[in-house]
Amino acid sequence: MRRKPADAFPAADPKQWREIAEASLRGRSVDSLRRRTDSGLELEPVYFAPAHERPSESPGTGSFRRGALVVPPIEGWDLRARIARGGPAAINRQALTELEGGANSLELVGESLRIGSAEQLNEALEGIYLDLAPVALDAGVDFEQWVEWLCEVWSRREHDPALVEGAWNIDPVRLAVAGRLPEEAADVFGPRFENAVNRAVALAATAAGEWRKVTTFRVGTEPFHLGGCNDAQELAVALATGLHYLRAMESADIELDRAFEQIVVGLQVDADLFAGITKLRAARALWTRMAQACGVELRRGLRIEATTAMRMLSAREPMTNALRATTGAAAAVLGGADVITVRPYDAATGARSKRAMRLARNTQVILRSESNLHHVIDSAGGSWYLESRTDALIHKAWTEFQAIEAAGGIVADLRAGRLQRVIGEAAMQRGAQIRKRKRPLVGVSDFARLQEDSPDADVAAPGSTVENTETEETEGTTESLFPMQRLDWEFEQFRLASDVVHHRTGSRPQVWLANLGSLAQHNPRSTFMRNLLAAGGIEAIDGPSVGTPEGLSAAASDANLTAQTIAVLCSSDALYEAAAVPALKALRAAGVVAVYYAGHPGERREALTEAGFDGFVHIGVDVIAVFEELYRRLEIDLDKNPSEGPAA
Repeated sequence: MRRKPADAFPAADPKQWREIAEASLRGRSVDSLRRRTDSGLELEPVYFAPAHERPSESPGTGSFRRGALVVPPIEGWDLRARIARGGPAAINRQALTELEGGANSLELVGESLRIGSAEQLNEALEGIYLDLAPVALDAGVDFEQWVEWLCEVWSRREHDPALVEGAWNIDPVRLAVAGRLPEEAADVFGPRFENAVNRAVALAATAAGEWRKVTTFRVGTEPFHLGGCNDAQELAVALATGLHYLRAMESADIELDRAFEQIVVGLQVDADLFAGITKLRAARALWTRMAQACGVELRRGLRIEATTAMRMLSAREPMTNALRATTGAAAAVLGGADVITVRPYDAATGARSKRAMRLARNTQVILRSESNLHHVIDSAGGSWYLESRTDALIHKAWTEFQAIEAAGGIVADLRAGRLQRVIGEAAMQRGAQIRKRKRPLVGVSDFARLQEDSPDADVAAPGSTVENTETEETEGTTESLFPMQRLDWEFEQFRLASDVVHHRTGSRPQVWLANLGSLAQHNPRSTFMRNLLAAGGIEAIDGPSVGTPEGLSAAASDANLTAQTIAVLCSSDALYEAAAVPALKALRAAGVVAVYYAGHPGERREALTEAGFDGFVHIGVDVIAVFEELYRRLEIDLDKNPSEGPAA
């Protein structure tokens, strides 16, 4: 028998590994290395061969978790460019630029484009071979009009209806959740919503019978994702929404196997490589499971459109978004997405500059043409870690899906408010980690650059930081069912307030660092405070290094501190033991109104609080609560909507 290369190495022994690992952990158990995902999945520190082998499954077969097709397209995935601005001439210029730069297809965001007829749409697509570069729509509430125009363009160019490819991407549930289908009553799923579903089903019947390679529905999870859902909830929402459309099509006498072919699912990918990979693999397996429950054997796996998530983007340090987008795009490729769209790095500000859009496109070009990620089908397959994580996510998402169905389906669950509540709980748990910087946001909560210029475009209000730049507000738009916030929104409100103060006064909100001891003694905590305060738009003014509490009093007097001065005492634990309280008294005597303690007080918290310290700032503290208190003491009102920008 031919030996495998791995046979030359001894078999991994879990018990031996645990002993070695615990020896290196200096008394901690290996179990302390476990961590829990947002979806509640328990991740082990290391994975060994499972006790029972899963039945072998090739890509394009079985549950389709390993891929939607047996033989995927030779060019890999569909690199899609999203066009959201301009009239016919501008659309045409951008479309040609995108296609010449490597894009495979175009998506037209109908409501924000200045197109009023099939003639103008044809003009916008001049010089584009629609049989080679498919066109997808994101037409919003006017989907019927846009479908009519696109079909007319196809007919004018004599494209064979049975061969032309495209996507109409109609999603009434998404429109209703985002407040785009306002009703006279409070129920957003009233007659207007039902009418939209019925009109979409009629188009699906046309597509199933005439436009054989065109899909009608796109289940979009973006409003739920911006609302704070975790991966399991996002997949459950996608299943439940898809099932709602399947039931509607079945009621219209569309055969279920054809109905399944009329749906694609649009998922959001964050800057977590392994989470993104497992989410897409789980999505195909879950979709197949639902199809089997409906008595349908799929000919191919679920069509997935992956988009780099708006939620993860930041308005500050926008170039960090390029790194996030690269990770998200790589996860989408390795997870087997059929279509991928990368948001430009300045999407959070609404700028969408040419440079940002070019980099977004080239991110995928490099992943495909230089990294060749698509040359290996399901490169995650066989990884004990990723296979186990996929299995766990499938189980969790299916349980969430069953909960939605038990509530009566996606519409009934949203009407009752249960889904909003559980997604809100997930958002709060994630937000608590961000507020305590246990989940760092580079350039926002960590490594913030205080002197960075304000974003040069309109930033959505911190309380509702959904990208509204692609879809103009229309009459009758109502409030979304979810708050739809980016992860950086709480930090952004302080940065915007700081910008306003800086514009009006020439300086930013300031806190004085009372540095006790030598540089070596206070620098770790003064550096910590400097970086933490910058995340809230507060400038740390470094005091000199002084060796005694009396020296702090003299330094404070020399600094000409104002009546609003806030100081943070920075020193080492050894010096704190004897000098913290005398230093506090010296600072009070110098006129400092509030004194904070940099570091964890441990068992001395009660005594130090009684001595007069106003607060403690350390690793794990709720920094948003700290910023709120500091801004209150500095008499800066955050309720005056600083997001409107500096006064003229």
